Amino acid sequence: MNCAIAIKSCHKYAERRQAQLDTWLKSAEADFFFLLGGEPPPSSATDVLFIRGASDAFANIAPKVLGAVEYALEQNVRNLVVCDDDTYIHWPRMAKSGFQKFDYLGFVRNYSDTPYMQGSCYSLSELAMEAVMRRKYHMKNGVPDDVAMGQCLYGEVPFTHEHRFSIGVPYPEAHLWPRPENDIIASHKMNVASMAQCHSLLTQ
Repeated sequence: MNCAIAIKSCHKYAERRQAQLDTWLKSAEADFFFLLGGEPPPSSATDVLFIRGASDAFANIAPKVLGAVEYALEQNVRNLVVCDDDTYIHWPRMAKSGFQKFDYLGFVRNYSDTPYMQGSCYSLSELAMEAVMRRKYHMKNGVPDDVAMGQCLYGEVPFTHEHRFSIGVPYPEAHLWPRPENDIIASHKMNVASMAQCHSLLTQ
């Protein structure tokens, strides 16, 4: 499998997952799965990966991401895109961005001692995922998952900045969405209505 998308979510945000299924995931030419913590119910969706023993709390996402990396390597995924359940990705632009050529690509943050990619959307190569497994002790509860990922990969692989990921603004205004007149690839903190409206603008 060349590429897969791991989407960080939790049990209470089913409406976010459905919004992504109804919009940009329709055109994503990659396998995808939603990351939830805990045990799978008797009848669970096939597009959900339950990380056994992992918490579903916001502060404890890192072990779920580690589970996604481990699963991706088991499935021979060469490039893993990791994003949030409130992120809209313009997949054709993502595919053309050349992310497959880079080990760790995203919007670089420098808020801590170790730089890291903003967790709303980034990609990992097979080499990067293998490095994460070697340094998985960083992927623990209580550490923001994107910060923990940066700690795993700092000094292991090159960090590549992608400025076309729109980040950091809660419920961003429409000009910060992927639109026909701009080149934005991904937008973060999109509510259900914004995601639907964004998709409509791109597909009308």
